[in-house]
Amino acid sequence: MEPRTIEELLALYELEPALKDVFVEGPTDRAFVESVLRYAGLVNVQVNEIELVDIPDPVLARIATS
Repeated sequence: MEPRTIEELLALYELEPALKDVFVEGPTDRAFVESVLRYAGLVNVQVNEIELVDIPDPVLARIATS
């Protein structure tokens, strides 16, 4: 799957407000969060790794310095 831009995700969530996604750093985090959500009975939440989002370098730089 090709990474989506932040703009694409914003449009998607605006058009589909019922979508519930969590973005995590890697596969270990994904497995952990999925387990917690399943335990809590929240089966309608999708857990994705952040590599599925195309985050521009200037945005990453801004986050790193804040």
